[in-house]
Parts: sequence; structure tokens; C-alpha cells
Amino acid sequence: GEILKESVRILSSTAYDRGLESEADEQAVEYLLAARIDPAAFGDFLLRLSQDSSLSSAAEWISTHPDSEKRALDVRRHAISSGKGITFRSVLSASVWDTLQRVAR
Repeated sequence: GEILKESVRILSSTAYDRGLESEADEQAVEYLLAARIDPAAFGDFLLRLSQDSSLSSAAEWISTHPDSEKRALDVRRHAISSGKGITFRSVLSASVWDTLQRVAR
């Protein structure tokens, strides 16, 4: 009874949550494009998450978040289709970026 109801509720809400997450990713790409910031780094970040994640892609259906590799590909696809003709600006100078990368290792 109660366990079955709760299981159905969780499974049905995860699909809804995944839809919201995809919508949020698309909106993030739109904000980045509007600011003339290349959203490729966002996709790269999600790809890195997928490579480091302990959650297998087979468990995506139960996760409240879509698989990070799929999200990365969706972000890249959306960025390419929406970002044509945009000249991106640098957010960080080369020296600041180098320092940030060294510190993060």
C-alpha cells in the first residue's frame, strides 16, 4: 500500500525533475550567450562530472538529475544551435585562469 504509493510518487516526480533540470540547463546557456560567454565550459564541467561520478548511467532513471554526460551533450548542442554569430568575450585574463587552474589541482 503505502510503500507502493511512495515509490510511484518518487518515480513520477523524478521525470518531472529531470525535465526541469534540462530546462534550467537551456536557460543557463541562454544567459551565458546573452552575456557573450562561451557556454562550452559549462558543458565541459558537466562532462567532467559524468567521468567522476560514482553513479552509473544505468541508474539515471532513478536519479533526480539527468546523467551528466547527456546534460553536457545537450548543453553543447543548444549552445551551438543558439550561439551562431556571437563573438565571445574573455571573462578571466590568461594569467588569472592559469593561477586558478594551478590552485585547483
